Amino acid sequence: MELRRYREPRWNPRLWVALMALAMVASMPSLAAEEMIEDATGTMQKVGSFGYGIVPDDDAGSRYAPSEEVAEEFRVEGLRVVFSGIVGDASEGRGGRRWGTPIELTKLQRLADEEAEGAPEDGDAAAEPADDPSGRSR
Repeated sequence: MELRRYREPRWNPRLWVALMALAMVASMPSLAAEEMIEDATGTMQKVGSFGYGIVPDDDAGSRYAPSEEVAEEFRVEGLRVVFSGIVGDASEGRGGRRWGTPIELTKLQRLADEEAEGAPEDGDAAAEPADDPSGRSR
């Protein structure tokens, strides 16, 4: 009976490079498609020394932190707005986590007064003018 001699496996350099590349790709963060928000409504909220953020109507538990400071006209606590933008990765903040999920705003405008106040639509009886306090009708 002939005994076979044990041989240590030899590492093929190409196999080594392929394994290293696979390990690097597996450790990379997901390259998922960017999340877009379009024409969402929300409320501006003052956030300490950070500035202002947006609390969306459809998910009051979420908070969005604009990547750039908002214009002066939007720096009003409780202001109702319509916004669109590209949502960033919350873990990307420098120097620790900031308030809210980063968002690169592509649109920010005041919500129209009619929508914000729930004004009646045209043709609604409540939209008719009231009698003049002097007793004259219009």
